[in-house]
Amino acid sequence: MIFSDKINKHTARNAGQLRLTHTDLGEVISRDADKFQVIHSQHYKEASISSVQAFLKSNYAEKSLNVLHVEDSHEIQLITRIFLRQDFRISSALSGESGISMAKTDRFNLVIMDINLGEGISGFETIRRIRSIHTYKNIPVIIASSNSFLDVRENAIECGADAYLQKPFTKEELYHAINYVLKSAKNLS
Repeated sequence: MIFSDKINKHTARNAGQLRLTHTDLGEVISRDADKFQVIHSQHYKEASISSVQAFLKSNYAEKSLNVLHVEDSHEIQLITRIFLRQDFRISSALSGESGISMAKTDRFNLVIMDINLGEGISGFETIRRIRSIHTYKNIPVIIASSNSFLDVRENAIECGADAYLQKPFTKEELYHAINYVLKSAKNLS
């Protein structure tokens, strides 16, 4: 989608269940028919925020989307809130446990999750537990992390994340990731 067709490296594991494709503009990681997108800040081709807003207006006009942001950094919570406040209702949690509690009491349309949440459970375990809640089995999940190791991305796929956004990220990159997971979720429904 945002990546060029030139493939520099391709590896396969588990009889095609997990495919890691490295391109000259980034990486796409997919399993089976599901798609998982990695968005790199240094190789990103800007998506128009206005085009994302148009998609949101045409597909979610009757309601404002509720976003659960689980992040242990107050600064990143604030930046994300500033980026998204025009188009989304954002609820923030500082820990995985509080994010799960919020998911049990409120209804969210999207989760943005940090991996390393300090004390308590990790972002991976938080996603698994949120996905175990009946109404959240198919909720779009974006992992936003400064950790770029390949095993972390594999864990992201295994826990059910839909996209991986590398920190630090721009407003455009965040909107692009949201656009990607919402359009993917819309196509699956």
